[in-house]
Amino acid sequence: MTTLRTMTAKTLVAATAVVTAALGLGVAAAAPASASATTLPGPAYVPGGDVLPQIDGTTGNPALIGSDSFLTGQVISDPNDSSAWGTPAQTSLWFGSNTQRLYFHRVDTRRLTYDALDSAGISHTVSMNAGAYKIMHYTADGHALCLDADGSHGAPGAGAAVNWYGCDPNAANQPNQLWTMGTVAGRPDDTSLTLPALVNLGPLPNPQVMDIRTAPILTMSGAAGSPLVLEAQNEESATGSSWLVKNADPVPAGVSPGCTEFLC
Repeated sequence: MTTLRTMTAKTLVAATAVVTAALGLGVAAAAPASASATTLPGPAYVPGGDVLPQIDGTTGNPALIGSDSFLTGQVISDPNDSSAWGTPAQTSLWFGSNTQRLYFHRVDTRRLTYDALDSAGISHTVSMNAGAYKIMHYTADGHALCLDADGSHGAPGAGAAVNWYGCDPNAANQPNQLWTMGTVAGRPDDTSLTLPALVNLGPLPNPQVMDIRTAPILTMSGAAGSPLVLEAQNEESATGSSWLVKNADPVPAGVSPGCTEFLC
């Protein structure tokens, strides 16, 4: 995996414009709701709404989270739509199932510290505000689960299992269930750049000013379909550690489940 870093301001302005258009930033969806008995579980799709909500306390549109920017066709899933706490999170080939419909709920806004490159390519330590999110799944039998980095042996770190678990079983907004979007080539909270990463906030000691340069990132533990784990950032490879989010609804016209990157 490659260490999170940022690009120049000019590149970021252009990239932010792309992600704003793609995700419809600035339009909030509803707060978390119980699974609905109508159509699919969870909050309904809001035309023009966000996948990554920009307002604290709101939930985004149904999302697909694709491995390696959807190039593999693999997305994060809850196997068999299980409501059992501790079910290992894994990837599976996109096929339009509720097991793959996830939601980002923005808990609050944090001050994140990271490394940025200026126009001369010199690295500087900077900070910016970004969202802290729960990544949620609503099962068909009416349960809401959160993506949970195992903290049973202390703060989660490299090698920790990532499971579907009941939300906040021990405390409100418990850190091992909080995530932020970073990228290995861009700033936090920006999914428009190359190789986005999902950073777990569990091991970071200060809940409001967080240095994400050493925080573990979500990673596939092996081939497609393998359980998800946390891994340390390093300079080797980002394969299996980059994630991109897209609206799960509506499915583009003429696209069949099982297509890589929604293209056949």
